[in-house]
Amino acid sequence: MKKVFSIVLSLLMISILLIGCGSEKEETNEVKLVTKTVNKVSISVPSDYSEFKDTDGFMAASGPNASITISPVVEAVDPSMWTEESLRELYADKYSEIVFKNIIRDVKVEGGSAIYVIFTSTAKEGGTKFDTRLVLLYTEENTMYSNYVAFKDGADCSTAKFADEIMKSMKIVK
Repeated sequence: MKKVFSIVLSLLMISILLIGCGSEKEETNEVKLVTKTVNKVSISVPSDYSEFKDTDGFMAASGPNASITISPVVEAVDPSMWTEESLRELYADKYSEIVFKNIIRDVKVEGGSAIYVIFTSTAKEGGTKFDTRLVLLYTEENTMYSNYVAFKDGADCSTAKFADEIMKSMKIVK
């Protein structure tokens, strides 16, 4: 279980670091969602994102003021362990003002099930506020993926526009 917590925290850290890599200004072309498959996870990504790249075993892509990170597959942990309290404890060292907007359990997705966690937080270092969608994908083989969609809170970017669509697009590819 500690390994899973470490992976989930690492995902958020990579996502937050990559947000700074995106440009401040969006392209004038219309941004659309395009489907990508990464680490056996299918996901709709804004067309203004970079290609996914391996970052210490995690696959990450960045867009204007935002990033998406997908974990390698790990052994699943009991879905009931993901509570506001356990997640707040997990992020407490690096983030403050963690506000959970919603935790949606038992979401049926192609290839398994998911838990959607929607929250905002403030980085203790730098004070940047983030809006985050954590998607925990559970496979039928008792494994899981942790996926982050994070963007600067209040940013006028493609990820803010499509955040919930991106979150709901994730599915497991066999």
